[in-house]
Amino acid sequence: MTLATIDWGKKYPKVNLAMGVDVVKPGKYETACGKGYWECEKGEPKILELKRPAINYFKLASANSFFFLDDKSNSFKRNWISA
Repeated sequence: MTLATIDWGKKYPKVNLAMGVDVVKPGKYETACGKGYWECEKGEPKILELKRPAINYFKLASANSFFFLDDKSNSFKRNWISA
């Protein structure tokens, strides 16, 4: 299962990326739209409440998002935490 892919296309085939992953503990987290980076879309929460650990996918000193298992759809969802 692939959670995220980055495709810079033929123009930038060898871009050096420095992405990281970490474990996020259960709890409440303010999302990027909750912080005002953009207007929250329908179904996009201002506060993400995690009931189990999640994956923090990030670029150092840049944006990050959480991947978590959604019980309703039994699939992974992604929520942006910063932009």
